Amino acid sequence: MLWTFLATAVIGIATGLRFRIPMLVLSALLMSVAAGGVAAQLGWTVSGTMTAIISLLVVQQGSYLVGLFVACHVLAPRVAKTRLRGKN
Repeated sequence: MLWTFLATAVIGIATGLRFRIPMLVLSALLMSVAAGGVAAQLGWTVSGTMTAIISLLVVQQGSYLVGLFVACHVLAPRVAKTRLRGKN
């Protein structure tokens, strides 16, 4: 399970660095469905499955915020550089 949390954290940080909310929602939905499917295959209880899914989402959302913080404070802004008219 540790490797799963590590992979989820990497996905969250990458999403925070590069993408924004729509990609975060999509990856959260895909991860929830995949975790539910794996848990069903392994025969986990409903409470165990829900605990695992919520834990994965917490790790993903937290690492997304870390990636977003780094993107906002370290990387260059994504806006196009424009010159003011009359000032060359």
